[in-house]
Amino acid sequence: MSENGTFRKKQSFAMASNGAIRDKKLSLKAKGLYTLIQSYITLDTLQLTKSFLMDFCSEKETAFNSAWDELKKSGYLKMHVLPAKKGRFVYEYDLLDEANLDGGAYLYRHDKNGNITSTNLGTNPLSEANNDHHPDFHPSGKHPTGEHHDGKEGSNIILSRKTKNNIAYNIQSINPPAQAKTALSDGLNEDELREEIGNDFSQDRSVQYCYHTDERKMLAAVRTLVDWYELTSAHFTTEFEHATFDMLVDCLADMACDDGKQTYKGSSITYVKVIDQINSVIQCDGSLYHFAEQTVDDYIKAASDTEIRDKRKYMKAVIWNSFLTYRVKFESDFARTYVHA
Repeated sequence: MSENGTFRKKQSFAMASNGAIRDKKLSLKAKGLYTLIQSYITLDTLQLTKSFLMDFCSEKETAFNSAWDELKKSGYLKMHVLPAKKGRFVYEYDLLDEANLDGGAYLYRHDKNGNITSTNLGTNPLSEANNDHHPDFHPSGKHPTGEHHDGKEGSNIILSRKTKNNIAYNIQSINPPAQAKTALSDGLNEDELREEIGNDFSQDRSVQYCYHTDERKMLAAVRTLVDWYELTSAHFTTEFEHATFDMLVDCLADMACDDGKQTYKGSSITYVKVIDQINSVIQCDGSLYHFAEQTVDDYIKAASDTEIRDKRKYMKAVIWNSFLTYRVKFESDFARTYVHA
């Protein structure tokens, strides 16, 4: 059987719509994905799917899905769920030349006659925001033939390390939020822990505040966000760089779990503020990879100029300062590398 989750064909249109490309409300990453889809959607001999598109992107699944969701919520990408044999469902995507918000609807469920029976605005299983890449989404309790958790069309677990977005956020909470649920990792092995964190990310795309009560889960979350599980020694130039990266991961997780107030470079910081900063970077980049890369560089430069007595304390100060400055540095480096090349 051919792969499910295909795009509806378009004719005589090989270039991206000006409506999307010139839409000021649409991020560059979403415009890039729109253009990529448009470049393949007119090929009659190609069955265009989401997994096919992912193979042509350096971003990993969560960063890809961030742009994918933006196209849906901006009205440029519609998802149709149609009944198939044996209680299964067929998924089709429709890329629009102009945005059609349709009151916020971007997912449509059809009956066997093609009539729309509900949308993502309804109260059915299709009402969740990210059904088409949620690992556990399966209408009627049955896995569909297409967008299931198969590593391609499925979960939003592994986050990106290469997404670029010029919009920065600085979200901070005044008071610690209520603990809606606990975050105990007792009894979970590493793979089970990563899967649980991935499921949380796919639904909320943020580090939950309740993680701060579970150091093991927070550490696994930070490792996921910086691609720690994916990187090998070959990625690092020196052993010192590798060790610094590992220290950054440990220190950031520690900062996000500390119940007391800490002072970093004159700023009084709580775990809530740390988690808020983590989530603001995720909203902007889709991951912590670029943030971690910049922070490691800053620490190594400082270590080459001065003697650092308390390495972990100094690393935490560098991390906090990097939250406030890394975006400016990253955009400056990007501009020098690509704009003026």
